Amino acid sequence: MNTSEIKEEARKSCKFPFINNETVDALIERADYHHVKGTGTMVCTLVLKNRFTVTEISSCVDIRNFSEETAKKISYSKARDKVFQFVAFGFCSEHYGDN
Repeated sequence: MNTSEIKEEARKSCKFPFINNETVDALIERADYHHVKGTGTMVCTLVLKNRFTVTEISSCVDIRNFSEETAKKISYSKARDKVFQFVAFGFCSEHYGDN
């Protein structure tokens, strides 16, 4: 089971508020990508609608294994997970304060 499948399974049993995919996706305006020349590294920067940016990378050990499509998917997924964390932090601060 991958992370997305685990999260989806966990959400099915939630009885209390949680952050859903739609909430996070609605915050993302666009994704910009940069393949670091001569490497197996892809950088993804998500630009949120409020102009805040979230950046993540994906890399492979051997450049011969590099796939631009796969690298974009992995770096995007990792950056999107960070957005989830920021949204969850904001939710908790708003609803629970310093307690």
